[in-house]
Amino acid sequence: MTLLLNQLKCSLQDELDSFFQVLGLAEFDQRFVTAAALSKARKKLKASAFIELNNKSLDIFQKQFPGQKKWFGFRLLAVDGSKVELPNEPDIRDHFCPKKSHDRPMGLLSTLFDLNHRLWLDANLTPLSKGERAHAVDHLAHTKEDDLLLYDRGYPAFWLLALHRSMNRNFCMRLPFNFHKETSDFFFSEEEETTIL
Repeated sequence: MTLLLNQLKCSLQDELDSFFQVLGLAEFDQRFVTAAALSKARKKLKASAFIELNNKSLDIFQKQFPGQKKWFGFRLLAVDGSKVELPNEPDIRDHFCPKKSHDRPMGLLSTLFDLNHRLWLDANLTPLSKGERAHAVDHLAHTKEDDLLLYDRGYPAFWLLALHRSMNRNFCMRLPFNFHKETSDFFFSEEEETTIL
């Protein structure tokens, strides 16, 4: 786990050799673990291990730095999703391509990111069938009342706006001009700002 979190820059075998030399477990010209052995062992790691490590790191950060940077009193959080191409392996295909498509497996990676401190607060990787809005709901469990959540134009839905209001969460969403009649009227007006109730 320590090796994987070490931001690998060289070939996997070179990183392994250096890692075990630094630990004093291998001589300069001695191979302690092969890249193939690490790849095999890495498959046994549960994804939840990385989630738990991230959560522990965030807890330590909160305790060590209680007076964190704010923007006008808000912790700025961005929510965004991206489609990602995944390794074309049988177990991954089974989970991410249930319809047995011949295309490469794809997933939706959704993240909640603290912009002031450049920290990942939450991340989910799911099949594309789970949309960005459903991920946004999951991310809300990791937010607080003094947060300001920022969303791109793929997120607006009246039910999601209402959910934020019911949870007392501040948000800013980019709306398509035709989201609602009032937003469309504002878009085509010469006004620079307006309030819609």
